[in-house]
Amino acid sequence: MREPEPRIGTLSREVVAVLKRFALILTLAVLVAGVASTPGSTASFNDSTPCPASGPLLVCPTMYVGQPVHLQLLAQNGCDVFRWEIVNGGLPAGLSMSSSGLVTGTPTAAASTQPWVIVHDLTAPEGGPSWCGGDNHSERQFVFTVVGGGGGTPTPPPPPPAPQPALQITTASLQKATVNTPYTVTLAASGGGNLTWTMSAGSLPAGLTLGSSGVVSGTPTGSGSYTFTVRVDSGGRSASKQLGLVVVDKLTASLPAEQTWEVKRPLQITINAKGGTPGYSWKLTGTLPENTGFIGNQGNGSTSYLRGVPAQAGTFPIVLTVTDADGVSTQLTVTLSVAPKLQVTTFSVGRAQVGKRYRLALASAGGVGDTSWTLAVGSLPAGLKLDADTGVISGKPRASGAFRFTIVVTDALEAKAAMTYSLKIKRR
Repeated sequence: MREPEPRIGTLSREVVAVLKRFALILTLAVLVAGVASTPGSTASFNDSTPCPASGPLLVCPTMYVGQPVHLQLLAQNGCDVFRWEIVNGGLPAGLSMSSSGLVTGTPTAAASTQPWVIVHDLTAPEGGPSWCGGDNHSERQFVFTVVGGGGGTPTPPPPPPAPQPALQITTASLQKATVNTPYTVTLAASGGGNLTWTMSAGSLPAGLTLGSSGVVSGTPTGSGSYTFTVRVDSGGRSASKQLGLVVVDKLTASLPAEQTWEVKRPLQITINAKGGTPGYSWKLTGTLPENTGFIGNQGNGSTSYLRGVPAQAGTFPIVLTVTDADGVSTQLTVTLSVAPKLQVTTFSVGRAQVGKRYRLALASAGGVGDTSWTLAVGSLPAGLKLDADTGVISGKPRASGAFRFTIVVTDALEAKAAMTYSLKIKRR
């Protein structure tokens, strides 16, 4: 009787199947482990909250002295469970950070710190997920700012000190000065305090000085144009500037001594202006005699005239105002007197007798000043003569007859008046 053959082939097939299943499981485990350690799953920081990125920095919300803080830092990717640590720098006084990334405490002083923080994957040996097999970590710099006292609107940091303005002299020009007239002007500068002024070149007009406070003062004694340089010092800094100062003679107006004119006699009075700044203008206030007028601004305006042929006698007060190119004015008060027209007031010479003394004093009215008398037409009887200064005709006629002659009187203005006479001389 034959014994049964052993089932070796069947057993071998079962063993082979088991081995295949084990190899598949092992392969999947290796693949999972490989996926868990892939570089693309590195733990990284959340750049938007609670500490949004500002360039390379992660800036956390402002915190306040005495106000409790509870700030959870956030990360992403990696193994989804993280461990936090500060590796360089620290938090403001009163704050601390746990390994879970929770910042707590109460700030005790205003400060701003910028520590470097590392976020790690929490691996399986550290208590993390069983599949987290490697520490793929990231490192960033954070900004923690604590400001003093109270909540609400953060106290802004003090502004940076403004740049110091440049020291400079701001006086652009100096007003004109007048000879023998007190003068004062204060120089100005910006960009400094406690200013000290000095002369660094040139010189001021005689009679003027510059004080350390920047005041130019005094009474100039001579006219002219002067150029000089002033310097101002403040806090170790200095500035200089060249300035000019013009000194002019005092503006004046003049005319010949007041004069008396007369009716029907041509009138011309010259008024002169000098000093100040040339370029004069004139104004007359008052009333002039009829048929006369004022003519101003001749040439550069330094000479003006009262001119005309007065038609009325009287006294006429007027005021003349002259103004120079800088607007400086001066006045001249004039009283113009117009005398009546010159005339002879002796109308008859009477009668004379041969050999008997004869005397006649001719008279005049009106006119101006002393008069003189002349025989203009005809001749006096023999034995008579005319005194040119007094207008007296005197003497003893030597012959009889009728004599006709014309006498002229002339005044200081060369005005003339004439009268024709007929003198009869009888025999004894």
